[in-house]
Amino acid sequence: MRAFLSHSSVDKAIVIAVHEGLEQDSTWLDRAEIEWGDLFLEKIADGLESATDFVLFWSASAARSEWVRLEVNMAFIHALRRKAIRIRVVVLDATPLPLYLQVYHILSVVASASPAADILRKLTPILKEPVRGARSRFVNRHNEIARLEAAVDDLDCHSVWAFGFTGVARNR
Repeated sequence: MRAFLSHSSVDKAIVIAVHEGLEQDSTWLDRAEIEWGDLFLEKIADGLESATDFVLFWSASAARSEWVRLEVNMAFIHALRRKAIRIRVVVLDATPLPLYLQVYHILSVVASASPAADILRKLTPILKEPVRGARSRFVNRHNEIARLEAAVDDLDCHSVWAFGFTGVARNR
């Protein structure tokens, strides 16, 4: 697992504390990965390519940040193309989430007395979950897909039947 930590520079203190609390080689953080003279976009793209998780630290500052917006868009492209990155949102303050972020895994530390510790407590086990393969290509159907994946992975289950309304599925 490798988590890409996306944030506004205003929130850097919390993000650094989280980065230091996680295994150092399992996170991508701009200050640790980008050196003077590097091409930012290439380094960000490389970080996303090697990431299993995109962790967005959401705040009023992040909502205004052009860099955060760029990283979110790059993560969406990566998620749509390769289906190999999980998007997580850590809510730091009461700034409303845009609709397009509300469907992802959300951790809130809005009322927390020690946000970095709470983020680490909630995020660490989630980041250690195995990355699912091509079966996890459905958006907004997390509970249904989780039940199907559990049945497929269950050694005692000999068949799995999935059916629905005609015309609901989409072929490419």
